[in-house]
Amino acid sequence: MGCARQMFNQNIWESLGDLPAPELKHGSKGYSFLTLHWSGPINNNVTYYIQSRVLDTNGDWSIYGGSLVQPNGDLKITGLQPFMNYTFRISLVITTTEVLYTKESEIITTLPHGVPSAPIITEISAPTCSVISLSWKPPVYTNGHLLSYRLYLKPINNNDVRDTSMEVPPHVTSWTFRQLKSSQEYVVAMTARNQDGEGQTDRANMTTPSSSNLLKNDVYLVLAEDNKVIKKDMTEFFSSPQTIHKRLNASDLIKGMYSKT
Repeated sequence: MGCARQMFNQNIWESLGDLPAPELKHGSKGYSFLTLHWSGPINNNVTYYIQSRVLDTNGDWSIYGGSLVQPNGDLKITGLQPFMNYTFRISLVITTTEVLYTKESEIITTLPHGVPSAPIITEISAPTCSVISLSWKPPVYTNGHLLSYRLYLKPINNNDVRDTSMEVPPHVTSWTFRQLKSSQEYVVAMTARNQDGEGQTDRANMTTPSSSNLLKNDVYLVLAEDNKVIKKDMTEFFSSPQTIHKRLNASDLIKGMYSKT
């Protein structure tokens, strides 16, 4: 019985022959759906599954829905994310331990649709009493080509300080707000914008330090690049040096040091 079953499976395996990649059916692609066509052999003793992989998120292969049962080799895929890059392949299950895979399809990009998800604020700081620096990552789902980011700066509980808003290019991932009021808490909010408009919001709070906290003896290294400012406390560089080695005989001259491991 076991040998007969093994021979039966071997015959199925050989009958399948070449396993071409599934192809996008012309004119079938939308923003959340598409139709694939597979020209390979259909065997009633084999279960066919479509697998998809999202390239934008470096995702792994996952099984989509049920089996490929249409005799003409077509399969309609739904529930896709707009403006994402997908590849597809078909797994052919002969037994639980005998599985074949087709070549993967060409990259298929769904059509754009809808506003973007929120950008992701990754860092916010107030390096001086009048500056707030912000960094972010693009939205996970752009749903189309990004046109710009919109930044909003709103003071909390202070009607004397005006709200600020601005638009920056889509390739920018950091920004610095300048000439701010010291000892003031702000809400920083941002969105991304594509062909369908402004998307979801990410926000963070930051308070500028008091100018009285910046002592005259404090020394900082402040660096600026594009629209990003960083600050490094330089006190440690100007403090008294630490003695790490001393000879008892003052007449001995130390010409160099070496480390021994």
